[in-house]
Amino acid sequence: AVIGAVTTHPDFRGQGLAQLTTAKLCLNLLADKMRFIGLNVVADNAPALKVYHALGFEIVHEFYDYSLRAIIS
Repeated sequence: AVIGAVTTHPDFRGQGLAQLTTAKLCLNLLADKMRFIGLNVVADNAPALKVYHALGFEIVHEFYDYSLRAIIS
């Protein structure tokens, strides 16, 4: 499973909702016998990286150019 596009409405940021939601999703995936959980996050998104690090995720691979232009050319 790959988690991506996690976002919190600006009015609710800083309340731990992204961490709570992502943790619950991971627990559900693990309960369903998912053997690998990855996620996509922009490399300079410090708040998201903090959340994912707190949940035990670590960087194992980085992509630098995944633009649509690169995909269709």
